[in-house]
Amino acid sequence: MEKIGHLDIDWKALNLRINNLDNIECNPGPLPSLKQDQEELGFTDKNYNVDNAINLNSIQIFDTSDTLADLLPENFLSQHGMTSNMIIKILEHRPGTFTSPHYDYYGIAKRVYNADDETEYKRLWIPCMDYKFGHVLCIGDDTIIANYKAGDVYEFPKAVIHSASNMGIHTRRVMTITGGQ
Repeated sequence: MEKIGHLDIDWKALNLRINNLDNIECNPGPLPSLKQDQEELGFTDKNYNVDNAINLNSIQIFDTSDTLADLLPENFLSQHGMTSNMIIKILEHRPGTFTSPHYDYYGIAKRVYNADDETEYKRLWIPCMDYKFGHVLCIGDDTIIANYKAGDVYEFPKAVIHSASNMGIHTRRVMTITGGQ
């Protein structure tokens, strides 16, 4: 996963806005291991989200409206090849939390927007804060993302095992944008 750009917005204002959101769904997630392992074991916890595997102490802010999209520059999404059906998530890891290893296939976007199987989606991963000690994203067998700046833009690979953690003492917050091409 390589850095493909930088989103130059007021990150301090964005984080304050996120801290004060009222009309957004915040979901702590379950603590399964790999999604595929859980399905094979017949995991049926009603809180299980079939699109990810997030530790109970992490928070996911899910947004399909313009609540967060209006913060992006007008042509930002189209510059990155996203033309339709955007889902913006803020993923927050408090100290001592992690996202279990899993694969993403962007099925939630296809379900939310009733897209057919041929519709291609991509995902951008954008840290909302500068790197702090212990904040890491592991992708595949050989990539660890750390030492990033708020606003660094990465194109996230589809169907690659990954996990994230906050082994530090400060909250870790990132934005993901999933959109149709």
